[in-house]
Amino acid sequence: MKTYNLCYAFLALAFIGCTKSGSNDDSSENLTKGNARYTVVLQDNETLSTLGFKQGGDVLVGDDSIIAPFSSVKEPTVSYESKGKWSHYSKQGDCEGKVTLFDFKDGSNIQFQVFNDLGNCNLQVNAILHTDHKIYLAYEIAVTHKLTYNYVRVFDLSTSGEDFRDIALFKKPLGLAFVNERLFVLTQDTLFTGKNAFSVIDGNTDTVLYSDMLPSDVRQIFEGPENTVIVSYDDLHMTINGETLSLTTTKYGENTKPHFKESQSLQLDSSGKLYYTMPGGEYSNYPLISAIYDFHENTAVLYAYENFLTEAQRDFEFEIENTTMVSYDEENDLLLIGYKKKGNQSRGGLIRIKTTPNPVLIDNTNLEGIPIKIFF
Repeated sequence: MKTYNLCYAFLALAFIGCTKSGSNDDSSENLTKGNARYTVVLQDNETLSTLGFKQGGDVLVGDDSIIAPFSSVKEPTVSYESKGKWSHYSKQGDCEGKVTLFDFKDGSNIQFQVFNDLGNCNLQVNAILHTDHKIYLAYEIAVTHKLTYNYVRVFDLSTSGEDFRDIALFKKPLGLAFVNERLFVLTQDTLFTGKNAFSVIDGNTDTVLYSDMLPSDVRQIFEGPENTVIVSYDDLHMTINGETLSLTTTKYGENTKPHFKESQSLQLDSSGKLYYTMPGGEYSNYPLISAIYDFHENTAVLYAYENFLTEAQRDFEFEIENTTMVSYDEENDLLLIGYKKKGNQSRGGLIRIKTTPNPVLIDNTNLEGIPIKIFF
């Protein structure tokens, strides 16, 4: 087991003031010639909608030619995003639910009813995950106060979900990740020890290959770079090799925690960098800020609003209340930060930053809705 420490000096140097948009910086000039095209998912209370945008000169403009897989849907119970697709599970009534797979590449969607075979209303879905051929639901059924059955249900997309099977688990399933044609299931022994564990399911045969214990208090699991699974904790993260199943521990030094442990906005680029939201804490007056973590270097760069926007921009021009999403436009090398505006209304905005070689504030787009996801 090998341990790495984050470099506190790097974190301290991460707060570099950005160049204002409209300067003579070459990277800002190059951006106006780019081909940015986005579909932004907006939230208004419990309803989600979509808007398409493209590069129009120096700013983003609406693009009606972008066909989204939905115009308006209800917020799901659980969801999962990967490779331009977004899968939802939504509870319907007391005993059934619906699964929907949205494809933002071609604007299509697949949906089907689930659990109508069980007739059991004490059912709870904890996680969903999709691949090119299957959809997985991690769920539990409470039979009595002390007896709960735990499963992963596997749906075959080639039959639009009509063919499925249940894989029984001994412990409560909490989260899912898929690498190297294997499904990794984060579990917890809720009956006796309260300890965490993980099970590995073969993605082709749908059989359990392996199970092992983990230290307690796991926050979440997700796909990491190069066929790995990241298991996040408060003070460290563990990396599971998707092929050998070996574990590596990365411990954080004092005041150097990257804080991606519970982020609901995670995106991994092709170089192994993670784009996510983290608590502002001592670094910012805002509840959540943007950050980039490099799994190869074990270093983090934090983007507090105070370091690239003036007080007038933050409070009056953009009216920023809190960060709601972080993403990365890899084609144009742009950090995208979605935020909610101040007040009770569902209004937000999208900030774009050129991160290299020096941070440059490109633009801000006001939105009628709160941005929670973006697809390219």
